[in-house]
Amino acid sequence: MEIEDPNLERRRIENEKLRDEWTGCCSKTNKNYLKYMTQIAMGASVMVFSMVQIAIGADNPEIYFSLLSGTLAVFMPTPHLNAEH
Repeated sequence: MEIEDPNLERRRIENEKLRDEWTGCCSKTNKNYLKYMTQIAMGASVMVFSMVQIAIGADNPEIYFSLLSGTLAVFMPTPHLNAEH
């Protein structure tokens, strides 16, 4: 087995860290965290908008019910049966 250069290993680790981070104007953030929080914020805003429209009695509530159920379906896990049961 060949021993690798420590500088090469250090650069490989730094590249892996850079691949998972985004640098903004004044901060660094994990890209997966940022994507997750953006999805949560957008989904929550769509659901709140739909619920408000249903609560105030919009002309066509079917649109908002389907929008609400579709957004919930994105966030809910897919049901599955265990092999044991």
